[in-house]
Amino acid sequence: MTTIFTCGSLSDRSIRHVLPEALAQYGGVQYFNGSELFRLGPHPPRFLVYEWDALPEESCVKGILLFKNSFSPLAGHPLPAGLFPIFEARNRVVSHFLQGTGAAAVACGTSPRDTLSLASLDYHCALVSLQRCITTLDGFRIEPAEIPVSLSHPKSPHQILAAVSVLLLSGVPWENGYAF
Repeated sequence: MTTIFTCGSLSDRSIRHVLPEALAQYGGVQYFNGSELFRLGPHPPRFLVYEWDALPEESCVKGILLFKNSFSPLAGHPLPAGLFPIFEARNRVVSHFLQGTGAAAVACGTSPRDTLSLASLDYHCALVSLQRCITTLDGFRIEPAEIPVSLSHPKSPHQILAAVSVLLLSGVPWENGYAF
């Protein structure tokens, strides 16, 4: 099971509306936001998603930490060990927070310097460009590639890149593209 923490204001629903739906296409999802617990998909949970307004206090063995653009660090709270960070590259708060941590993060955006970028975007499809090698949580190396994404309805670049990042790091096969 892959553990994913989303971190930022609970009123920031930009990821909440896309991530569980995207993950449910590839396995069951158990989702908890502090007050609601729900399950998506007909299959046993493959993904466990926690939505937090601050960094989780306890580290877990392995997992993904998806920073929302509304993240605001609290003094004295370091990056928990064992979590692989994903953030939107233009988010200077997260970029500054991660400096000096030694964490190998996935930066998502529209710049050629970002780990994941959009090569193209239309109403019902996108082409995501993995611009440098990444390693999944299970230790498999993924080489740079173009990943087609079929969309059930229009989504923002931030939503697409966040979902694709989580799917890639979770080890969901990408060779035939993703659909969500």
